[in-house]
This record gives sequence, C-alpha cells and structure tokens, in this order.
Amino acid sequence: MCEIEVKNIIEYQKELNHISILIITNSEIEKISSFSDKYNLSSIANLYILIDEELNQFEKYDINSLPTSFIYNKELNLKIKHKGIINIQKILNLID
Repeated sequence: MCEIEVKNIIEYQKELNHISILIITNSEIEKISSFSDKYNLSSIANLYILIDEELNQFEKYDINSLPTSFIYNKELNLKIKHKGIINIQKILNLID
C-alpha cells in the first residue's frame, strides 16, 4: 500500500467521508496488519482493504503498476483511471 496516499486519505478524512475507498493489495497479511495498525486504518469507517493474493482483481482491472486509482462519479461511471500517486484534491473535484 502506498504510504503517501494513505497519509493523504487520513489528512482529508472529513472531505472524503461521503465516498467509499477500496485499497486492493497483494501484500502479505502480516504487512497489511502492521501497516493498518501504524496508520490506525480501522478508525476510517469508509476505508476497505481487499487482499488479492492471486492477483485476480489486478488482472480484472488491468492493474500493472501501484498505486492505481479508479475514480467513479455518483452515477458509478468511471471518471479516471490513474497510475501513480493521485492528488486528493483531484479526486474531490472529480466526484463532486
């Protein structure tokens, strides 16, 4: 998981509280647990972590670099697929 993006999510929790955030990772459960504890991710009600050890979701969504962000609007239409770190303000502009 990308520390920079997680730090941004934490910083902008209030602004992002009306959307769901899904992190897909193929990291080992121990690493995820440690990372989650370090950043107290369980305290973010709208943040979900999917462990994809078999890379099924990576293949399904053509994820070949990390991080990759998918931003959908209120109608659930894909607005942007972004490879690399994305600016939280850009996300907020796209979903409002």
